[in-house]
Amino acid sequence: MDKIVRASIRPMREEDSAIVLAMMTALAAFERKSGFRIGAAELRRWQMGELPPFGVLVAEEGGALLGYAAYYTVPFKDDLRPALMLKGLYVEPAQRGRGVGRLLLRAIARLAREKQCGRLQWFVLKDNDRAKAFYRGCGAAADPDWERWGLAPDALDRLADSS
Repeated sequence: MDKIVRASIRPMREEDSAIVLAMMTALAAFERKSGFRIGAAELRRWQMGELPPFGVLVAEEGGALLGYAAYYTVPFKDDLRPALMLKGLYVEPAQRGRGVGRLLLRAIARLAREKQCGRLQWFVLKDNDRAKAFYRGCGAAADPDWERWGLAPDALDRLADSS
C-alpha cells in the first residue's frame, strides 16, 4: 500500500451510491446503530434531488473510493450564522493512517468556510478514543458545556401522544 495519500476529494456521484452505502453501513455497525435503514435507492434519491437534505464528499484514489464525509447545514445558531454538522466520517480500514480522514475533514472545513458557517460540529462516541485523538490532532476539542440529548422513537411517540 502506498503510504502517501494522493486522493482527490469530490462530491458523491450517483454511481458511488453502492460503495458509499456499504461504508455508511459499516460505520453504523461500528456505532452500534441497529436501526440503520438507508438503502441505495434512498441515498441516490436524497443526493441527486434538487435540494438534497445532506451532502457527501468522497475521497477517491485511482478510481477507488477510500472514504466519505457526510454533512448537513443547520440554518443558524446563536451567532445568526449557519453551522455545518459533520454527520459521518469514514475511511476504509485498509486506508487508515494515510491522511485520508484529514483530507476529508479539511474539505468539510473549507466547505463550512465557503458557506460562511460560524462553526463545524460533530458527535463522537464516548469510547472512540482513536477518533478523539484524530480530531484533537486536527485542532478540535470537545464542547465542555453541552451534552447531546434526544428522544428515542418510543419516547418521541409518548411525548407526541401525551395530553
